[in-house]
Amino acid sequence: MKQGCFKQALMRWTARLGLAAAITLMAAHPSRAHTTGVSYSDIRIEGTTAQLRLRINLRDLDFVDQLDLDRDRLISQDEVSRALPRHLPRLMDNYRIRSAEEDGRSELVYWRQGPGPGELECLVHYRFGDAIERLEFTVTLPSLTDSGHWNLARVRHPGGQADLNFNLENPTASLEVGRGWRLGAGRMVRGLALGAGQAATSPVPIGFLLGLLLTVPSRGGAVRVAGAFVAAQGLMALLATLGPIRLPESFLASAAALSLAYIAAENLLVKETANRWAVGGCFGLLFGVDLSSGLLARTSQVSALGYFGWVLGLSCTLALGAALIFLLNRTCRRLSWHPWHVRLVSVLLLGAGLAGFFRRVL
Repeated sequence: MKQGCFKQALMRWTARLGLAAAITLMAAHPSRAHTTGVSYSDIRIEGTTAQLRLRINLRDLDFVDQLDLDRDRLISQDEVSRALPRHLPRLMDNYRIRSAEEDGRSELVYWRQGPGPGELECLVHYRFGDAIERLEFTVTLPSLTDSGHWNLARVRHPGGQADLNFNLENPTASLEVGRGWRLGAGRMVRGLALGAGQAATSPVPIGFLLGLLLTVPSRGGAVRVAGAFVAAQGLMALLATLGPIRLPESFLASAAALSLAYIAAENLLVKETANRWAVGGCFGLLFGVDLSSGLLARTSQVSALGYFGWVLGLSCTLALGAALIFLLNRTCRRLSWHPWHVRLVSVLLLGAGLAGFFRRVL
């Protein structure tokens, strides 16, 4: 009886030792004995940037043996620091983030080891040229590990958050992130800045406004003239970007230059300001189409709020320029040499307009 009890106890201890030896062997050979692995991603969408924070266990990757530089079947933190950087591009190639129009430009911000030598954390930024509305995520990490590998991702964006799962059968997922007032406000602000910058760096419309207001003496007349020009160009700029209005850029450039020559010649020869508001409105239509021509190539990437912000920024900047021109001209009217000033500026505008016209025609 005692002999039977002894044999059973011996068998139990043998089983325990065998299990301990198996666990030790799995730890010594991390790339040869592991079950289905899981990696975790935290993706944050802010404006034109998608921020990816990846957490993964190195033992799940097929290049883990190449990190064992001294071949002692143990991977130290020093070995990971020395060997891992050359494998990071291969690891990052398995993460693709695309918007409706472009692939995100990836930038590895940092990577670091976790509490243990086998834990890895990476921070990657994906940058886009415009505000993010819809994203497509592609994760192909099973190409670096066993086919059962899962990636669990949590996406945070202005409209809320979503949980996505990726594996061999489901490597791609799409997500709408174009919600929330912050995203709309960001599009509006970017449109305002784009329109203001375009108007401020467009010398021909500013020169036309200068010639248009040069012979307008009263404040009320200046408001009517500048208001007709700004309103007409804003309306036409909006219609040109949203509607089927398409004119050759060479024609628009030559017509805009010729309009500069026309208003200068009118200042020198006619000097009539009663109907100057009608002249401003007619040429405002032309400049609206001309200013919008640079935005037409980006119509698929600009939202409705971006359009509105762009037109508003364009119109406000031109209105501000008109106000400054009127105030400067009003100050100069108090000086005795103001008539000579009007002639000189008009001659310069006439020369610039004709030169620009003939340069584009010939």
